[in-house]
Amino acid sequence: MSSIVPHSHTSPVYELSQEIQDQLVASYGNGTTKMIIPKSSFGYNAVVISQESSSDKIESLIQGARNVYDATRELLFVWQKDEVTDYLHYREDSPNYAMQITPFPRTSWALLQQLSFLKNVTLGTEYSQNPIEAESFREKYNQLKDAGEFENIESFLKEAPSLDLPDFNLEQMKQQEVIKGVFTKVFINYKPTAPVHLLIIPDRPDAKRFSDLTRGEFIEIHLLSEKIKEIYKEANGSATISIFSKTGQQAGQTVGRNHFHITVGETQSKLRLALSYLRKIFLPYAPLSADAISAQVIQRKVELSKLPAFIESYRADLDKKTD
Repeated sequence: MSSIVPHSHTSPVYELSQEIQDQLVASYGNGTTKMIIPKSSFGYNAVVISQESSSDKIESLIQGARNVYDATRELLFVWQKDEVTDYLHYREDSPNYAMQITPFPRTSWALLQQLSFLKNVTLGTEYSQNPIEAESFREKYNQLKDAGEFENIESFLKEAPSLDLPDFNLEQMKQQEVIKGVFTKVFINYKPTAPVHLLIIPDRPDAKRFSDLTRGEFIEIHLLSEKIKEIYKEANGSATISIFSKTGQQAGQTVGRNHFHITVGETQSKLRLALSYLRKIFLPYAPLSADAISAQVIQRKVELSKLPAFIESYRADLDKKTD
């Protein structure tokens, strides 16, 4: 059985803990990217994809993002073999990249699972992982790898159940656009749950699940989200920043195109996020007015004025590094 243990720091740096290193499942890119099973996590049976940055050069950043993409798809392959196709990506502030990915099996308790995850994030508690289940996952991963089944990742992930969800209102989204990338765009959220609430959305409507994202789409999402996080932390070192994405209705996905949220707030913004989430469940949000949307877009463009040059710095390399 799982249990709740105290969470004594704002953001667990899984990839730097020797104790967690002992939970290694696989490593990629000369060991800089790892798939690990943490001893404790916000979500039950979560797996962490961690990465230690070795260089700020764009070529290195792109290769690192590629490693994260490949590691994540192997993880999703293992879960999908057990018919788990819904999951939540969640990342907080930490010196190095550590994305916690939580599976949401098909069950009638989906809302309870979502609230439990949110409670852990907000109150700073965590599930302690079941060592038997952790070892079972590691064995299953190794069996699939030894059998050469990862060679079929591309075709197998496409077999995930279709998502019967409406797409974004494209006409409305035009008013919310902050900046255009190569394969994606950055928008403000017209129903924000934090003082700054951005969305990174791929241009392709067919990218319904995370597993539908091309390598190029994910690399850009990864690069942009990390750069946006860096910009806001430089402006306000005490800012609380969260990056998350929901795949599948069990995990809370409500729009039929995969996208990543970035929320930026003060220290107490986690509580605000929790209250906002509960309010969204039981009482629909009132969207921002047209004037408020316009004002936020202008403000975000000023705050993120470094993004256009950053996008140009990787534009030429992105296609070369994504095959």
